Amino acid sequence: MTHATHAQQKVAAARAALMGAAERLEEASQKNTKLLVQLTEAKTRSAEALRLGRQGDTDGKHAMAMKIADADAAEIQIVLEELANLLITLNEDFNGAQASAHEAEAGARREEDEIIAAALTNHIDNLEKLRDEAVEERHQFYRKMGLNVASAALIKRIKSLELELLHAVAGCYEIHVEMDPPRSNRTARRMSSVFDFYKPCIELQDVVRSGAKPRL
Repeated sequence: MTHATHAQQKVAAARAALMGAAERLEEASQKNTKLLVQLTEAKTRSAEALRLGRQGDTDGKHAMAMKIADADAAEIQIVLEELANLLITLNEDFNGAQASAHEAEAGARREEDEIIAAALTNHIDNLEKLRDEAVEERHQFYRKMGLNVASAALIKRIKSLELELLHAVAGCYEIHVEMDPPRSNRTARRMSSVFDFYKPCIELQDVVRSGAKPRL
C-alpha cells in the first residue's frame, strides 16, 4: 500500500480547508440573499399599509401593520449588517484557503518532480556503472590482443568522451539560454561565451595547457 507523502497530505488538508471555507461562504451568501428578499417583502408590506392607511384607517389596523413591517425591516437590516461583516471575513478566509491550496498543490508537483528526477538519476547512475564495467571488461580483451590495439582503444575512448563532453556543454548551454534568455543585445554578446554557464575545472585546464596528469 502506497502511503501519502507529506506534500500530498498538505494538499488533502488544504483542499479540505478550502471546501469548508467555500461551504461556509455559500451558506452565508444564501442566508444573505434570503434576508434581502425578506427585507424587500417587509418594506413592501410597510408601503402597502401606508397606502391603505391614507385611504382611511379608523381602527388603526393599517398603522399597526406598517409598524410591524417597519420593525421587521429594521430587525432584518441589523442582521444583514452583521452578516455583511461575516461575509467579508468568510471571503478573506476563502481567498486564503484557496491560496494555501494552490501553494500546497505546487509543492506536491515539485515533490513529485523531485522524486521522478531522483529515480531517473539513480537509473542513469546504474547505466553508467554498467557501461564503465563493460568498457573495463572490453579493455581487458584489447590488452590480450596486443598493446597497440589496447592503446588505440584507449585513445578512441578518450576522444569519444571528449566529444560527449562537448555535446553536453553545447546542449546544456542552449537549454540554459532558453530558460534565461538574454535581455539585451549587450547581454546576448556576453553570453556568446559559455564561461558564464560552464568553466572547465583546474584539472582539465592543466591537461589542455600542459598535458599534466589530472589530480583526482
